Amino acid sequence: SIMAAQAAQLVQPLKNLGLYVSQEKLAVLIERSESNSAFQNPSDAFKKLLDHDFRKFAEGGIPEGLGKVEKTTIQGRVVVQITKCVDAGSPTNAQLLSSGGGRRGILSLTVSDGKRECLCAERRPVPGLSVDTAPGTKLRLTDAPVVAGVVFLDATCCRVEGGDVPAMR
Repeated sequence: SIMAAQAAQLVQPLKNLGLYVSQEKLAVLIERSESNSAFQNPSDAFKKLLDHDFRKFAEGGIPEGLGKVEKTTIQGRVVVQITKCVDAGSPTNAQLLSSGGGRRGILSLTVSDGKRECLCAERRPVPGLSVDTAPGTKLRLTDAPVVAGVVFLDATCCRVEGGDVPAMR
């Protein structure tokens, strides 16, 4: 089908952008999309896919067994979605009462590449990332350091790509 051919042409360019997708599942997404033009080129497809739940179509990009490794780096680019984000430096009630503003502790995040989850901690603040960042928001990790199974984030290795997945909020 045309959708399958379109999906086949997008898989490698999307992987180069850090988004690991299943060709078959991508073809189904293209088919279900109101506008096929959203998938004409890799950058448009990338933007469109940010608004989808990776667990439905992504093939993973986080190395297997990451949680068991003492020290490594996630090589290259991997786009992940936030499943949970908490301020590890403040009690839960304070998180619920205060929205934005003031000082904050270190953010602790659980992220998914669609197949595997891993734990991330902010080493230094990442622009656009806060305790109010919605689940489903996508982050692009680039050569991110991993210590004791935790991915450490800062502005040099993590960029907020956006994405809005209402069903995950």
